[in-house]
Amino acid sequence: MQLGADHYINGHYNYWPMYAISAATGNIGKPGAACGPICVLPNNCIDFMVSVAPTDTAGNPAQGAGPSYNANSVLGIVDTGKFGDQDAVIKGVYIATTNPATVWADHGKTVDLLNKIEFIVVADVTMTETAMYADVLLPVAHWFEVTDMHTNCHTHPYFVWQEKAIEPQFESKSDFEIFKLLAEKMGYGDFFDFNEEEFIAMGLDNDGAKALGLTVDRLKEERAVRFMPGETYISFEGGKFLTATGRASFYKESVAPAYNVGQDIDFSKETCLYWEPTLEADKSSAVRAQYPFHCISEHMRTRTHSQWYDVDYLREFDPEPIVRINPDDAAELGIVEGDTVRMYNDRGSVVMKATVNAGYPRGIVGSPRSYREKEFIEGHFASLSTNQYNQVCANQAFNDVAVAIEKA
Repeated sequence: MQLGADHYINGHYNYWPMYAISAATGNIGKPGAACGPICVLPNNCIDFMVSVAPTDTAGNPAQGAGPSYNANSVLGIVDTGKFGDQDAVIKGVYIATTNPATVWADHGKTVDLLNKIEFIVVADVTMTETAMYADVLLPVAHWFEVTDMHTNCHTHPYFVWQEKAIEPQFESKSDFEIFKLLAEKMGYGDFFDFNEEEFIAMGLDNDGAKALGLTVDRLKEERAVRFMPGETYISFEGGKFLTATGRASFYKESVAPAYNVGQDIDFSKETCLYWEPTLEADKSSAVRAQYPFHCISEHMRTRTHSQWYDVDYLREFDPEPIVRINPDDAAELGIVEGDTVRMYNDRGSVVMKATVNAGYPRGIVGSPRSYREKEFIEGHFASLSTNQYNQVCANQAFNDVAVAIEKA
């Protein structure tokens, strides 16, 4: 299952009934039975505190961290200097491993935020759309140029040893080395008195890793080492769940939101099975009268979010942004294959080529969401989506979008 069902305002309410049906019918906890995305985290054998709560060479803890803010609260903080009823000031940001200017919902508000922040540092491998807003741009080495250990919270239960193939090119440095140099310049060198391999070894210095025989030496020798016990690991095997009763629970008395920006929460929606319509995608939503098409945000195979945009070979497969439209809808609008069209709502607009595709039902259109602003004829596809969030789950509603279309 892909994650499309959660890219709506009511996203996590969509998963409630899916899991409930699977649990009620006994289709969880046995071979071949699963529901929802696979998510395996190596919490059993990585000591995350080595990075969350580092100590110096004498064992002294690092200076206390400052407040933590969710990304969807930052624009409000920059505008008001407040986070709820508390004073909050954000003068600068350091952006790494993400490209918000391209992939965040509501491009207009994202750009507004990037323009208002006084000082922006971007560390990246390529000149992304976000990097164009940087005051300081730090060139990061490609992963073929660094030593690291990789794991994935989806798809596979393995640590993979990433051996450096070549030295970093030109002036680029690994993320690790950049952080180490920054720490040294700021007077915190004693908290970074180790290299990449030693840092990985620190993370594996715990009882869980030792019980599985997970060491840096073994990783270097075998290249990939399983971090889940046994040949086959089955969550909730035999119908035994991690609840007080050991049984599946369809009701929870207390609910903790996944994020907190001071929003009002109706907890009656969260304690048991609940569902409500989407914000805009639902045919009966008020906005669909003005913007009659439900717009799907496609996940591009050739970009994996916004990576590989500068790989010429992959651009041969997806050379430019397009919107796919049902043949009957296209005929009603007077649109034919290859026409330039404008797609818009009250948040923004984008101009691109249209392609007629019978795979889309009537009333639904789709377009890849990984293109940069300068790749569109005009506007930006991300400007169509909303940055509204569900009350307890901070999912970006890329698919909860209503638009109108016209020939440009």
